[in-house]
Amino acid sequence: MNATQLKNRAARLLARLNALGISKAGKPLVIDQVYELIAAEEGHRNQHVLRQKLEDPAAAEKADAQGRLQWHQACNQAGWNRESEIIHLEGFIAEKGLMAEFGAYALAAAAEEQTSSDDLSTEACSDCGKPLDLAGWDGRCGDCADRHEKGSAADVMPVLEAAGYTVQDSDFKRPYWEFRGEASEDFDSDDDAWHDAWEHAQDRVISLTGRDADDWADLSLATRLALVKKHLTESTDDVVRRVADEAFDNHDFGDLEVVSSNGWEWTSGVPLMVRTVFLQDKRTPEAMSQKWRFTVEVKAGAVSNVSVLRG
Repeated sequence: MNATQLKNRAARLLARLNALGISKAGKPLVIDQVYELIAAEEGHRNQHVLRQKLEDPAAAEKADAQGRLQWHQACNQAGWNRESEIIHLEGFIAEKGLMAEFGAYALAAAAEEQTSSDDLSTEACSDCGKPLDLAGWDGRCGDCADRHEKGSAADVMPVLEAAGYTVQDSDFKRPYWEFRGEASEDFDSDDDAWHDAWEHAQDRVISLTGRDADDWADLSLATRLALVKKHLTESTDDVVRRVADEAFDNHDFGDLEVVSSNGWEWTSGVPLMVRTVFLQDKRTPEAMSQKWRFTVEVKAGAVSNVSVLRG
């Protein structure tokens, strides 16, 4: 017997004794008293002597792991379903003469589960309607309370959309989010995609502001929404500048290459960005670079037109 087996045996015996109403001085038995009972049953003076005789924990754990692996391999090779597995387990228990002990354990476990079930509240979650246990939060079950604290899709979508997040379907007809050149994996639903986008937005703000992640988690949903909006929502000029930068960085100049460029020229509120660039013809590297004008027109947060003209 190893330490894990001793612990499990003691727990089963304690549950059974308490279920039978056996007590000491009118008080329920505790686990240490059960350890003493097992020690006496095994022929030892006390539990401390018993523990000294236990198998090496590492060796026992290795043997348990090997036995579990063999069991799974046998089930897979023989193609046993759950019913077949139970038949073989019951056969083994009976063959080892453990059926009486196992029956007592099963009765105690069932009684314990029934007691726990009887203790549950009959109230229902205000969001999903599932029965509430004693650990309900503000009238919600654990899952709904967690979703409420994180923010529902309806809560976070306006802020995320204002920041530039979009959710659309992939080639596999499954939703995913995009944000300023980044894209997520596919999700099962739009809500799942928005929830992941919300996590992504929060991580960006934590990184931008240098906040501690634990401190961020303590903030209310309203505060986190306000901070995401403040740090990720761009002004119209910011959007035009970012889109123009991306257009310039990704533009294919063909046989010409950029030698140098000036900054953007624009008027606030006008979605037109112009910059002077100096281009060198790759085919005639000995020739002088030429001055060109690179113009980007932006509409609805995207490139509407790009032109490159000799300047």
